[in-house]
Amino acid sequence: MSQPTGGKSVGFYLAFLSLSLYAFTHALETTIFPISLPSIQDDFAASTVQYFWANSIFLLLTVLTQPLVTSLSNIFGRTYLLYSCLLLFAAGAALVGAASNIYILIVGRLIQGIGGGGVDVLTEIIVTDITSLKERAFYVGLLNIPTALGSVLGPVLGGAFSTYVTWRWVAWIDLPLLGVGAVLSVFFLRLKPVDMSSRMKWERVDWLGMALFVIGSTATVCSLSWGGVLYPWRSWQTYVPLTIGPLVLVVLAFHEYRTEDAMFPHRILAGKTSGCCMLGSLIHGLITAAVIYILPLYFQGVQQESPIESAISAFPFSFLAVPSGSVAAFLVTYFSQYNWIMWIGWAAISLGVGIMSLLDLKSSRSVQLGLQVPGGIGVGILYTIISIPLQANVPVDDVGLAVGTLVFFRLTGQIIGLVISAAIFSNTYTTRASQWKNLPAIAEKFRDGSTAVYAIETLSSLNGYPSVKNLILETYAVSLHYVWVALAVIAPVALLTSLFIECKPLNKDETGRQGFADVRLEEQTSSII
Repeated sequence: MSQPTGGKSVGFYLAFLSLSLYAFTHALETTIFPISLPSIQDDFAASTVQYFWANSIFLLLTVLTQPLVTSLSNIFGRTYLLYSCLLLFAAGAALVGAASNIYILIVGRLIQGIGGGGVDVLTEIIVTDITSLKERAFYVGLLNIPTALGSVLGPVLGGAFSTYVTWRWVAWIDLPLLGVGAVLSVFFLRLKPVDMSSRMKWERVDWLGMALFVIGSTATVCSLSWGGVLYPWRSWQTYVPLTIGPLVLVVLAFHEYRTEDAMFPHRILAGKTSGCCMLGSLIHGLITAAVIYILPLYFQGVQQESPIESAISAFPFSFLAVPSGSVAAFLVTYFSQYNWIMWIGWAAISLGVGIMSLLDLKSSRSVQLGLQVPGGIGVGILYTIISIPLQANVPVDDVGLAVGTLVFFRLTGQIIGLVISAAIFSNTYTTRASQWKNLPAIAEKFRDGSTAVYAIETLSSLNGYPSVKNLILETYAVSLHYVWVALAVIAPVALLTSLFIECKPLNKDETGRQGFADVRLEEQTSSII
């Protein structure tokens, strides 16, 4: 049964602080590692295949883990799954930091992905469990702050650790953050248990649905990730799993529709509001990941900045998500409406990715920074707003499942965004590079669009050939331009579908059945002593 909310205790805010630390740590880990990969590759003499898995496996396992954790936590309780995932997240970080070879590092990243994916989705679910609908936008907005800060600081800290200390700190930094969060959770995060016998819990697990999901998603996500990178898109290694995976997911859809305790309950996905929210979350993840990928690529490949300099140059886009998300949360709480705020967010993103297509080789510094403003504002608004209509549209005890599903769609969108961006960039680059003539031998390695990103570090070798170098830089700029154009076409689709989302009242004053079991700070302190 859902419970009404009352006044918040100090213990509630300390519990929320622990969730904020988890959100910060996961966002930090997502963005801190990629920038350290060149140093890792140098240390371990990693091959292209090893480099790919070291870079990709964290996100792949995060996407695969989140729906499973969401479903299991709804049956067995959030707390057990949260602590298990925290342990895996920390163990993976320790293994990566202490890795003596690339294989141990990849295994560590795999474990981190499983644990980190669970921690990420459970953080958002628990916030919805312990808050009522009328106050939820405020707390989601607060949670958006550490998430955005982690995303902003990740590239800067990753570059600093790799340059001035050791890349191993990109993993070790997780341990104290997770440790402090775990201590706070143990003493203050008290959630109501699931009132059900162990036998009934195990009987409710959708084993077949989980198996179909793992098989279908693994085949689909892996083939999308390595297509055009490890293997050509037309190779059997890509098209066979890319054919089998979606077919298995179709079977999963039929199974879930007919199953009572489904991993993806039909009641959550049914209706135009739920469908539009899921599509919006997917497109939001797609655009966010694509921009985070190609902005540094523009500054490093076109403007020839170092990794740290490119992270600073891309700062406006990530940083603006903090104030814009907080303002959006305040507006939703104050007006008890969300549709027009969501429309502003989608309009800002659509405008932002459109005008960023103007970035070229000769863009001034003010243009480079100023064009990021609308997109950053839109991303921040939608981080806070996009789940609110869905939560208002489902029964209070289904909110956790709904939010977990929404997070899965957002992560899936991120993978699709990276795939689309890389494919458009690579194909455009290769097409234009095929027209180059009379290149010096030292520049021949820049002809291949699939390796153009990795070749950025060696652009300085062309300093003695200024005309050739300028030709290559212009090719980078034009290739990125077409990525921006594609995003500018996709973003308005979400704006259009958001017009069909119903605006329901935000006056529900109940929390979910796994809501906060409030124990006053004095009682908790005395129990510790």
